[in-house]
Amino acid sequence: MNEAYTTLSPLMEKQLDALIGTLILEAITGYPHRDTPLVRLLATELGVSIRKKWTPSAEWLAGYQKVQLAHLMGVLRGPAHGSAALSRKKSELVTELDTLFGQPVAAPKELGNHELADRVNTWMPKPSDR
Repeated sequence: MNEAYTTLSPLMEKQLDALIGTLILEAITGYPHRDTPLVRLLATELGVSIRKKWTPSAEWLAGYQKVQLAHLMGVLRGPAHGSAALSRKKSELVTELDTLFGQPVAAPKELGNHELADRVNTWMPKPSDR
């Protein structure tokens, strides 16, 4: 991880800006979501967070299969919710998750508790999720 950073450090600022722009574009477009050591290191160094600029929407969530949405429900709300979600319609899961992600970032009261708010506000898809 540090080897890649060390290799890139001597690049001119303009080259680094172009590289960072490319990495940001790939992260924002969502295909594929690359949580690589270099991206994590750059995010830490630059103090950036994709979730501060991007939130999963109904349109984006609809691209997942029902079983994946049920799993996400379990990750966010707890295993019992994930199991129960398997018996629901995909459209219902998309709507509920869209509403959940649509809550204001600093609104644990609306989400019910601080732990849930933290899970919702920090959740990011992984390459294996697709």
